[in-house]
Amino acid sequence: MNLERFNQKITTKVICIIAIFLWGFVALGALWMGATSLMNSRVLLVVITFIILIVITMISLLLSKYLSIRQVIGIMLMISFIVKLIWIIKVPTQPSSDFLVLHKASLRAANGDFSFMQNNYFLNWPYQLGFVLYQSMIIKFLGHSIMIIKMINIILSLATTYLVFLTGKQLFNEKVGLIGLIIMALYPQYIFFSSVLTNQYIATFCFYLGFYLLIKYHTWPQYLMSGIFLGLGNIVRPLGPLVLIAVFLFIVFYKNKNSYHKRWLTKIILIIALVGGYQFMTVGTNVIIQTTHISQYGLINRSNTWKFVTGLNYETTGTYSNQDLEVLDRYPIGLKRDAVGKKLIKERLTNKFKIVKLFMKKSLAMWSYRDSALEWSNLKQFVSLNIYQGTLLYQTIFYALMLSMSIVGIIATMIKKKTEPMLFIIVMIGYFLVHWLIEIQTRYRFFIMPAILLFSAVGIMSMYKWIKNRKVN
Repeated sequence: MNLERFNQKITTKVICIIAIFLWGFVALGALWMGATSLMNSRVLLVVITFIILIVITMISLLLSKYLSIRQVIGIMLMISFIVKLIWIIKVPTQPSSDFLVLHKASLRAANGDFSFMQNNYFLNWPYQLGFVLYQSMIIKFLGHSIMIIKMINIILSLATTYLVFLTGKQLFNEKVGLIGLIIMALYPQYIFFSSVLTNQYIATFCFYLGFYLLIKYHTWPQYLMSGIFLGLGNIVRPLGPLVLIAVFLFIVFYKNKNSYHKRWLTKIILIIALVGGYQFMTVGTNVIIQTTHISQYGLINRSNTWKFVTGLNYETTGTYSNQDLEVLDRYPIGLKRDAVGKKLIKERLTNKFKIVKLFMKKSLAMWSYRDSALEWSNLKQFVSLNIYQGTLLYQTIFYALMLSMSIVGIIATMIKKKTEPMLFIIVMIGYFLVHWLIEIQTRYRFFIMPAILLFSAVGIMSMYKWIKNRKVN
């Protein structure tokens, strides 16, 4: 049995079953949270929420029935742009927490002042400089107003939305791509974070552009470009190692085009091109940063154990722990601090029952509970309580329904034995599992949502075909 046939019969099923088990568990949790929110909400809010969802569905059906695909795409992107523009105007969120630290540093960097790199925050996490440099270039060339960065957030959001269409069209068909685009255009988290100076928009766009090049093309120049975009994404949000592992597995198991005479030779050439592009961006950026004396460390993490220490904290369910930070901050950055961190990690891994329980609790907290996007945008500060609660309910129900539909989409993919979409399923599994170990925040859902919503589109299309066939029979 050759590798391609083995993958179709065994590997694909195993990967899909793992994804269905993991994401199905949290989808049930999200549905439970959505149902609880409905029961605890006023009748009027529930009615309004469902009216909004029904209107979205009707608009989608009508647009696709009477207009061309290109016209629907243009209209939906325009609607998405207008909604997000209204959001950033009516919800004038000011930078806070880490985003405030990063924005202040960006203002100084725009003027050539990098003394902030001696602050404890940047000494611990020099990799944050990547996003600072990105914002500082915007400030330097386009001005100091935070509205400029927010407008760029919107543009990047629309670009990522269009990438979902292109990816859906490439992997499945044009209708799946269109449904994915419509969902992404109106997805609440991508609207609410528009007013926040987050690194997620630029990073997610770069990563998914890299993914698209991977699945569409089969020759080394495009893989080199893919590596460059994945490297750019890693510079502003360090997810590179996880992404590279997923891509490596995808190429080895599923990239079976004989672009260079032999299959194994093709795989090797593509991997070398991809890693070459990635290293060109990441290593090149580090060399520039160090040779220009912006930072002596480059874009690295010098507090290696922090994310794992806090991620394995049972008392905080793997969320931020000020107590853990205080323990580690007693020691200077280096071997002693790392040793203390490793000791805490080892202690927290000793009780196997407690660890399994922690992983289950973290999974629900990360993927089933309500998203923190509204808190980060400070919506409550600008609207009445009723509007806030209605918006929160809309977000909760939209997310629960789409997450559930994504499970249907993965099941449909497995039944049809499609191997092309496996890159995104592998990424979904890896991203899920890594959050068992590291600190969790619901805003970290942002990166994986385009992949989830793509499979939601597959699920919706599969359900539609099933209902249509039942009516015929």
